[in-house]
Amino acid sequence: MKPHPSAAGVMGYMACAALLTACSASSLSAGLEGPLLVSQGSWDAAMTAAIGGPLAEVGACIGIGESMVVWPDGVGWDEESQSLVLADGTRVALGSRVYGGGGSMPTSAINSLFDSQAAEGLRECEVEVGAEVMVFNVGGSVSSTPLP
Repeated sequence: MKPHPSAAGVMGYMACAALLTACSASSLSAGLEGPLLVSQGSWDAAMTAAIGGPLAEVGACIGIGESMVVWPDGVGWDEESQSLVLADGTRVALGSRVYGGGGSMPTSAINSLFDSQAAEGLRECEVEVGAEVMVFNVGGSVSSTPLP
């Protein structure tokens, strides 16, 4: 039996839904770049959670732990070394940890916030409908060191 969400969890989801509604006029896209689902565009707001964890294969793509990730523009993948390439050129191997600002939302919210390429990318990455997806802030950065 699935546990009922806590009041804090329900309030957090409602706040996230309000944020998404307020930002729906923003111009956001997300598409596959190799095994990464990468965001592009502009967003007038930012999520305030810190996200992070070990870099891992998630379905047919690269995520964190067991979660699919929408990576910010500027992050890439080096097929030869099988490593994430951060905007500053730092390479992060599978199993190593990455950190940044962002949040988590269900696939339905991703499909509402981003263009149709995001939904296509989630399908190609073999992400289950309703799964939680970590999202780094659009235009944000990813680091291989913990946030302060």
